[in-house]
Order: sequence, then structure tokens, then C-alpha cells
Amino acid sequence: MTGWSRRNPWSPTAFMQACRREGEVETIAEPALGIARRIKAQGPDLPVLFSLEHLAATVDVPIGLLLSYVDREKDPYRVFSISKKRGPKSEASNRRTICVPEPLLSKTQCWIAAQILNNCKPHSSSTAYAPGSSLVNAVKEHCGARWLLKVDVKNFFESINELMVFETFSSLGYPRPLCFQMARICTRVFGTAQFEVSKARLGVLPQGAPSSPMLANLAVNELDEAISEIAIRRGWIYTRYADDLAFSTKRESSRHEAKELIFSIVDEIRSFGLSPNNRKTTISPPGARKVLLGLNVDTSRPRLTRRFKNNLETHVYAITNPSIGIKKHSEARQFRSEQSMIKHIAGLIAYARSIEPEYADKLYRRLTADAIST
Repeated sequence: MTGWSRRNPWSPTAFMQACRREGEVETIAEPALGIARRIKAQGPDLPVLFSLEHLAATVDVPIGLLLSYVDREKDPYRVFSISKKRGPKSEASNRRTICVPEPLLSKTQCWIAAQILNNCKPHSSSTAYAPGSSLVNAVKEHCGARWLLKVDVKNFFESINELMVFETFSSLGYPRPLCFQMARICTRVFGTAQFEVSKARLGVLPQGAPSSPMLANLAVNELDEAISEIAIRRGWIYTRYADDLAFSTKRESSRHEAKELIFSIVDEIRSFGLSPNNRKTTISPPGARKVLLGLNVDTSRPRLTRRFKNNLETHVYAITNPSIGIKKHSEARQFRSEQSMIKHIAGLIAYARSIEPEYADKLYRRLTADAIST
């Protein structure tokens, strides 16, 4: 239990007693108990909230500030872009917009994510962002498949609009005015330089907000259900890792059948209001190399790709080679500092350990042996 959880206890008995003391049983207690029962029916761990004022007091954020977010009086995000790395040579093909909320908005979104969204279970095919999810679990169902299909959703977060977020909160039993307000708090208006002009426009999920990942998962629950049914009927396994949809089968199939499945999936995606990224739709037949989410799934368990290993082994070789060393290698790879390069390599080894522990430990022993010898 976190401190946030303890700030939002719910006891129907204590609530009724307080209302009786104030003489407000009929006007306040009974309607409020109805709301609480509706919320708890959707999830026993969901916090009971009646209004924006209740949310502000629970999170310990000024109500006036939350109202300014709801009214979109300003843009409370720091916005920047980063390169997306694509292709065998890791060229930057386009850029991803990142929106970092200001501290108190981030605090509110973190509370919503931790206390509301993380207490909701997404569709079983969804393998990202939920508590306990991992990259290994996301790909293991496809290991050893004969056929692997990959379909990507274009601008996934920005395609989830304010109305879809409102419906997500409403499905959890919260009062509709509060659902509208929380939807406003968790979305941002894109595409206009004059923010005053944008107040009437529907916001969308900003990538970089702590509430966006799980909201995106929950908002496409019906889409996951529809696609899962299509896949099951055709004898395929379906999983979704954020905007990456994967389908596989271990049985005999054909390229024609694979294309028919893709056409059905694309139609379903479009009917839901999302757009497929046709450039990233791929079919891997028997005998072809199968890589999913950066991991090799050709065998019975996920493996690191040869490309990843070559990169990591090059780092280890360079910094343990007396003629190169940390300083020269850091400069050659254009790291900001030797320390940032070391952190980067440590992160690669940690990731490798989560996939292939023995391989990662072997490289780590090389690094530590070199450090001791020098």
C-alpha cells in the first residue's frame, strides 16, 4: 500500500455515520453510496471519487490548478522531439513528440495511473505497461512459430482521443462530470500555435504523460477483443505491445491466408478509428528470420539478436583493449562523457541479462576482470 492509497480509504459505515451526524442521509449519503457501489463493482481496489474537489484533496493538489487544466487555460507540457531509429543502419526516419507535464500535473497523472488505471486489467492480449508485464512475456507466445505477422498502428497515443478516455473512466463507474474532468487532465490538444483557439478541440493522449500508457491500453480493449476473436477463429495467436500487433501460428499456413488475416485486422483497426502503418506490416514465413520487439523468436525461447550482441561485444572489446580504452572509445562513439557511455553499456548488459543471463554474465566477467587487472 502506498501513501496515496491510505489517503483515499473508503468505509461505507464511516461515511454513513458522518452523514447522519450532519443530517444528510437522503441528500448526500444515498446518492454517494450508489456511486461508490458502482465503482467498487468494477474493481474492489478502485478508489472512490465523487468529484474533482475530492480528487484534488486526495492527491493534495490545489483544486484551482486542476480546474485550469480542465479549462485548458495554458499548455502545461514541455514539448520536444526525439529521433526514431529504424532500419538495419539505425537511420532516423522520423521523430517522436514527447510531452512532459509540469510537476503538479504529473503528480495528478501519476496518482490516476497508480491508483485507478493500474487496478484495471487490460485485455489478455495486451502485453505492455500493465503491472508485471515484460518484454519476454510479450514475445514468448510467438517463439517457435512457423509464421509471424506484424502490424503497426500509426501514432498510437495521439490516436486515442479525449472522448475515448472519457469512456474509459466512465466504464469504471465514476461520475460523468468527473470522467470529463479526468479526461481533460490526461489529454493534450495538439496542432495549433494559439492555445486559446484550441480549447474546444478534442485532446489526445500525450506521449510522455505517466497516465497515457495504461489509458491507451484500456481505451482499445474492444479492439483487442475483436482482433483476438478474428485470430482465434483462424488458428493464430494475437498479442499487442502498445502499437505493435503480432500474430503467429505453428501450424501449416500460406502467404494468401496470412494476407487475408492482415486485411481483416487492418479493416478492424480502421473501423475503430485508428490507422495502420503499412510500411511496418510484415509477413515472415517458415525459414525466414523472425524478430519481434527486437528479440529473436525463431527458437523455443526469446534470444538476443546477432546485431545486438555484435554491438555489445564491440563495446566490451573496445574498453577492455589497452590500445583503445574507455576514453578513445567514448570519443569515437560520440558519448557526452565517459560516465554516460559506462551507464549505457551497463544498461545494455542489464537488458541482455533479462533475456540471456549466461551470455550477459560472461561479458560482465570480462569487464570486471579487466578492471581488476588494471
